[in-house]
Amino acid sequence: MHGRADGRCRERRNVCRLPARGYGTTEFDMGEERRAALVAAGRDAMRAYFDRPPVVVAAHRGMADNEAAHTQHTADRIALRLLQG
Repeated sequence: MHGRADGRCRERRNVCRLPARGYGTTEFDMGEERRAALVAAGRDAMRAYFDRPPVVVAAHRGMADNEAAHTQHTADRIALRLLQG
């Protein structure tokens, strides 16, 4: 997704890398232990991401500053709720 022509993801530092290598996108029948390990690794990655100093969100062309800030706030709120889950 990095470097897309439309510029939606220009800043790599604004992307949290989730440790999903080896997991299939439609792997719905994984065992409980495997699923728990994936969720725990994802939570650890998100905690590490949010522990970093804040950075400016890369807004797409034409997005107003207040819209970009609202989008960032919404994304942060959702991610924190997932971490607390």
